[in-house]
Amino acid sequence: MICSNKNIFLIAATSLVLLLLLSCGRHSTVETVRVTPKLVNIAEVENPCFTSMSLKLDNSYLFCITNCTYKYIWLIDANTLEIAKKFGNKGIARAEFQMPIELKLSHEIDSSVTLYEINLQRIKKIDLSNVFSPNFNVWDAVIDSLADKALFGICDDISMVSDSILLGQKQAFEDYQIFSYNTNSKEITVIDQYKAFDRKPVKSNIFFFNRCNVTSSYKEKRYAIIFKYINSVSFYDLNNNLIKHNSFEQVKPPENYEECNTMTQSSNYFNYYYATDNFLFVSRLINSSDRSEIFCFDWNGNLLKILDMDHKVLLFAVNEQSQELFTLPYATSGSTIKISKFTY
Repeated sequence: MICSNKNIFLIAATSLVLLLLLSCGRHSTVETVRVTPKLVNIAEVENPCFTSMSLKLDNSYLFCITNCTYKYIWLIDANTLEIAKKFGNKGIARAEFQMPIELKLSHEIDSSVTLYEINLQRIKKIDLSNVFSPNFNVWDAVIDSLADKALFGICDDISMVSDSILLGQKQAFEDYQIFSYNTNSKEITVIDQYKAFDRKPVKSNIFFFNRCNVTSSYKEKRYAIIFKYINSVSFYDLNNNLIKHNSFEQVKPPENYEECNTMTQSSNYFNYYYATDNFLFVSRLINSSDRSEIFCFDWNGNLLKILDMDHKVLLFAVNEQSQELFTLPYATSGSTIKISKFTY
């Protein structure tokens, strides 16, 4: 069969359009949206030195850890922002606490919380299912066990990225180590390590690898390293392959504590993060204007949103289903602090 010139032209034109569409698909980028969250509610609560905040019990309550009050665990109603429960005395007994941090195990039962006690090297699981019952007894709700020796020295950032792999950060003599830990084989593998305020890491390809955080998504099987002072975030798969590196502002990291104190009062830097199954949120202080930005990434490393906050955010938590944001500001003085609820 002989094709006419017109048919040949149509076939060629169609092929060209398809090639262009495929090319655009391969090189498409995700557009970043800047959003100003809408204030829904605000309340004043006591200022007991909050150290972390997360959503529990079907996102109905903020689970807060404090470190300078007689009760370590606070539950705050996510709707009214009123304090609903306080428990957990300071001490070394099974149902008492010493410098606890939350293990971010995203696949856990929503009514269960796992804490790691830095000073005592112990793991404590808390059953919150009956926490508001008149018969609730913290001694019945806490299961206490000694942490695996491989985890000794943990300073912060513990999350589970698969059924058998924990990610964390620990101090090993003069170094800090970002590591993975196999709970079956009990083997620990160092992903990277660095010295506090050192100029260059031991293993990382990124020149300034100073104080950072590591977190993960159990659902997406990805993890991220947040480089606090250099305003950058890197995303990796479980084989430690770099998926994407995001860098926002070049800041010379401090090399000693004096430089650190000066920098935290004048420069912009990442200060907190909140990981969900689908997104990673990272807050950055904007010291020149007494405000913060909260960056929202997917686990492919794409920056989806930047939330403009009108105050310096100390801690925050996110309900990704309802797009609700809860923040605690830096408290300059006074015995109370304002907790705010936004939609974005």
